[in-house]
Amino acid sequence: MNLQTFFYYGSAAFFLGLLLTPFVRRMALEWRLVDRPDERKVHQAQIPRLGGVAIFGAFFISSVAIIYHDYFGLEGVALGLIEINKILDGAILILLVGVYDDLFELSAKKKLAWQVVVAVVMINFGYLIRQIALPGLATTFDLGWFAYPITVLWIVGVMNALNLIDGLDGLAAGLATIATALLCAIALMNGQTDVAFLCAVLIGSLLGFWVFNMHPASIFMGDSGSLFLGYILAVISIRAVQGEGATVAIGAPLLLIGLPLLDTGAAFLRRLVSASGLFQAGKRLRFPPLSAAFQPDRGHIHHRLLVAGFTQRQVVLLLYAVATFLGISGFLLAMTEGIASTVTVAYVGLVVGAIVVQMRRLITGAADVPLPAGWRESVVPVARNRASKRLLVAADPTAADELCRKLADEVGPDVQCVPMEKRTAGDYFSVIVADCREGDAILTGLQRECTSPRCSLVLYTGREAGESVVGAAKRYKGVVVDTEDPVVLALAVLRGFDQSKMTVQIRFLKTFAWFLISLLPLVVYFSLFFGDIVR
Repeated sequence: MNLQTFFYYGSAAFFLGLLLTPFVRRMALEWRLVDRPDERKVHQAQIPRLGGVAIFGAFFISSVAIIYHDYFGLEGVALGLIEINKILDGAILILLVGVYDDLFELSAKKKLAWQVVVAVVMINFGYLIRQIALPGLATTFDLGWFAYPITVLWIVGVMNALNLIDGLDGLAAGLATIATALLCAIALMNGQTDVAFLCAVLIGSLLGFWVFNMHPASIFMGDSGSLFLGYILAVISIRAVQGEGATVAIGAPLLLIGLPLLDTGAAFLRRLVSASGLFQAGKRLRFPPLSAAFQPDRGHIHHRLLVAGFTQRQVVLLLYAVATFLGISGFLLAMTEGIASTVTVAYVGLVVGAIVVQMRRLITGAADVPLPAGWRESVVPVARNRASKRLLVAADPTAADELCRKLADEVGPDVQCVPMEKRTAGDYFSVIVADCREGDAILTGLQRECTSPRCSLVLYTGREAGESVVGAAKRYKGVVVDTEDPVVLALAVLRGFDQSKMTVQIRFLKTFAWFLISLLPLVVYFSLFFGDIVR
């Protein structure tokens, strides 16, 4: 088995993706097919969409050209023309659904219906999960008639998972690339060169698009891209479990696409609970409609990390690290059995639990601070997307307006000044300016914000500070501004922004290093299995 051959496949798709993506972007701009910013989205400018057409185009042209014309000589690739036609037929159908949704916005029910239709079509083509196996068990379980709903649930679930996780520049494309690369490794270990061929072409197509999709993105994949990626990953994984000796591989895709699947499951549960009125005082309990699960919100993990003050690049890198850990775990779970499989499951469970705790701390800033109220929100103001430039003024309404006017002239228009009376539950601010000209009583309602390690406190007195204010500054590690000069106040605010940003950067580096350290045992374990193929 020659890995160089698969490298050629991926390279051909990569260069084709590099050529097609700018072309699709230019056409989308000319036809005004752009994604406009709103209160739920992160981007601030109109960005061309339909990037999924470029991904599909690179995948389609590369795979068809290689299969039909045998450009590189496919030694050992057992994927026949009939099978590739089946996969591409389903891909074209879901791509058309995605393109229509990008252009005319399909309702959630119609989109779900079309996803089920595509899943049924693939079942009719023979793509059915007939057996599953649990980690550590040598026996397999025949699903019988349950194979049909489980296959539909798998295909539709993966499509929605990739669709919902596509909220930041480069996030969905990167997660799909990581999952596809490790699925390719599983296929190579099982001798399934047909699956490895499809994975290699898909990786190249994704990387060609990813170059233009990383922050700041010049094009979005849109629903056409996310639905196509979810479809192709679901179908390729089913193809993998249909091969000889690959029955347990169905457990690997669950971890390979674990992050999008977990985020999607949490989103559906959060939306249904919110629509039912459960745990919400003053709301009547009712059975939530299914459509409530598809109502967009800003409670996804990447949105919460943005609210916590991280940049888009930092959030994407953190989630890449989590996806890589889960992906390598999925590979090892597919390759091991017996006690080795049990140890892998135990280690993964331990680290995933630690990841959940660490993510909570990153989002809240402290273990005793409750999570933001975003899980109940339908719409969050777009200003929260730039939490690092938000300033809370703790003062009475008249004084707050006065301080905001002073600061607006000195710190620039990109800083949002929010009076205390307009703050909402779950808001995050990098700097708090407290009007302490009449004492430190204003700090009474700011206990949570003042104790956050990511928030800088500026106590404005306008004259020599009293003992109570000086004591509050020491207690909350704040800065006292004892002059009415607006320049001095602005410098203190800007210094607070820098300090808050540095705190977030340090937390990011610590967390990223922690993820890398937790990956080391799995990487060593992974190399032992995959080393024979590389040699």
